[in-house]
Amino acid sequence: WSKTDVDPLQTSIVVPKNAQLLDFSNGTVANALLSQIDSFLYVGPDSADPSNSGINALIRSNLLNDDGAYEVPVGQFLPNSTLFQGEDVITKTQIIVNSARVYGLDTITLFDPLNPIGPQVLQSSLALKRLDVVADLSIYMSPSTLNTSLVVGNTPPDVENITVSFGMDSIKATVSIFLVVSM
Repeated sequence: WSKTDVDPLQTSIVVPKNAQLLDFSNGTVANALLSQIDSFLYVGPDSADPSNSGINALIRSNLLNDDGAYEVPVGQFLPNSTLFQGEDVITKTQIIVNSARVYGLDTITLFDPLNPIGPQVLQSSLALKRLDVVADLSIYMSPSTLNTSLVVGNTPPDVENITVSFGMDSIKATVSIFLVVSM
């Protein structure tokens, strides 16, 4: 969104005549609070040491391990850490995520949060130098147990342990939030 996109949004909502809406674009207490948050977390071209200031320092000290990785709590997202489980006429397959890590969360080159671009619109910008995701998986395969199976036999599953990784460079995002607060 840009400043020219804000007006249609603001005029499209129905506001009761006696309602007072919080205006983020003028010198209110909310604006002062947003300004303090912005100055504490800001990272940008004019930062003295972007890799060790603002949001990067906060992320590094609270989320990352000694290797600079965020350990994804896989069990909270996948029941029994199972990514896939299926069976066809040839095989019975299960893929389990043993661990997953995200690197680069502290490589933010731009973080400019909660900038008022309209009376009820806040905009945040984020840019990262690099982001990598690494997952350690176990793949269990055994002959199908279906009645229509093409493979006959009862053998223990074969297990393959693999590591899957991918990365992205120069990630940039801008998000605008239309936030109406009645006072």
